[in-house]
Amino acid sequence: MWDNEKVNEALFFAIGAHKKQEMYHPDGMPYSAHIVGVALTALNFAENENVDKELILKVALLHDTIEDTGTTFEELKTRFGEDVANGVLALTKNGSLKKEEQMPECLNRILKLGSKEVAMVKLADRCFNTRCTVPSWTKEKQEF
Repeated sequence: MWDNEKVNEALFFAIGAHKKQEMYHPDGMPYSAHIVGVALTALNFAENENVDKELILKVALLHDTIEDTGTTFEELKTRFGEDVANGVLALTKNGSLKKEEQMPECLNRILKLGSKEVAMVKLADRCFNTRCTVPSWTKEKQEF
């Protein structure tokens, strides 16, 4: 089981960090729907697995905070611990790389981290993002 207070802290932090953001599809949907969707998808993957479900939930809820908000690695580490911060950092695309290099480099960091939980969150994020075809996505993005 997991500590509800700690998971709720991650949820409320993430919602606050993303409060002015919206999803691309469906249009106008608060970004909090994405982070909750990823968390629920990841938890579903983990249902019958011997993994740290609290870590999965925290990383899933916070997975875009470094990439898309002003949140820093140090802030996450101080507030949620090193495992959570390392997981979120591993999931964060390196914007200084060419677009076609970002995903492979991110996947390599996840592999190096060696965390089943973080890998499940990455898979959940991709599955949630591809739950339907997003009209604004290029053919290349849909295939990647």
